[in-house]
Amino acid sequence: MTTLSPAYLIETRGNIVNVSSAVGSRPFLGFLVYGMSKSAVNMMTGAIALEVGPKGVRVNSVNPGTIDRTISSNAWDIPMKLVTSSWNA
Repeated sequence: MTTLSPAYLIETRGNIVNVSSAVGSRPFLGFLVYGMSKSAVNMMTGAIALEVGPKGVRVNSVNPGTIDRTISSNAWDIPMKLVTSSWNA
């Protein structure tokens, strides 16, 4: 699929949309590995855009942020105040 997709996307002037996270754009306390993986998605998105963008393929990533919810802080066992305090650093 990976080898066939670029030719089809170029032929149809298609779109690639990757899902990353705001954590991939700036450091967040307690999210080292997750942030590294999302940074890699952001870099891959930019690199692919440079390669296929001139051929008419649009490449973007969606980077949603966190929502201050009890379920969010419970999921990682990190108090949300610690997570949000890194935003103001």
